[in-house]
Amino acid sequence: MRKTAFSTAAAEVGRRDRVMANLIKRTSPFHLPRPSRGHFAALAESILHQQLAGAAARAIHGRFVALFDGDLSPEAVLAVPPRKLRAAGLSGRKVASIRDLAAKVVDGTVPLDRIGRLADEDVITRLSVVRGIGQWTAEMFLIFQLRRLDVWPVGDYGIRKGYALAYDLRKLPTPKQLEGEGERFRPYRTVAAWYCWHASSVNSGSDIRREGPGGIPVGLDLRGDGSVSGTVYRGVVAASGDAGGRRTPRGVRGMRPGYRAPACWKPTWLSRR
Repeated sequence: MRKTAFSTAAAEVGRRDRVMANLIKRTSPFHLPRPSRGHFAALAESILHQQLAGAAARAIHGRFVALFDGDLSPEAVLAVPPRKLRAAGLSGRKVASIRDLAAKVVDGTVPLDRIGRLADEDVITRLSVVRGIGQWTAEMFLIFQLRRLDVWPVGDYGIRKGYALAYDLRKLPTPKQLEGEGERFRPYRTVAAWYCWHASSVNSGSDIRREGPGGIPVGLDLRGDGSVSGTVYRGVVAASGDAGGRRTPRGVRGMRPGYRAPACWKPTWLSRR
């Protein structure tokens, strides 16, 4: 798969769209950090963090990792009795999800050893068969773990909100509407998504362009009234419903309120805080 420099991708997005060009000019350079852990560990962490506050999630994740003495692998997870996973603080549902992920990696349903060679849609299809992994989780994996440049998570609240702010829309675009709006950014829709997240994170009142020293965004006021809406983790905001791979009553695919995405999946400008 041909590699494209981040600066080249951002420049092309800015060339095609005046609003994006303004965001790119006023904010920090687009960048996706190299992942700090393996694919299986990242997915396991994403499952463990679902519907948990940060401190509780970190504590449970720490106890979970400690069970494997540095060898967190699908085979090792399957070798641990479910009761030990429960003793580490995992709920019955998360035990089932973690074991399902491990089993599907071992039997080849989820080919993590070669998943980087699969097309984006194939990655989403493979991951979404795992209990506890839905569309949004798979898209975040594509962006922050595989560093793919053409991902457009239309169910993500932060992207919808940031797009509405950047383009001065009175209402948030629906996922279907946003899908069409993303076409002009192909094959660099991740860049546009990244700057939409940035627009959400810097919004304070009606001004989406306020920044602190060094381009670091200030504020996380997504409604403009001093409150934070949606599910937020250091700038990644998702709609309700993706934890467990299920839909909300309205059919919007995203994370359930209370979800906290793992630290390896976040817009990088916020990692400097």
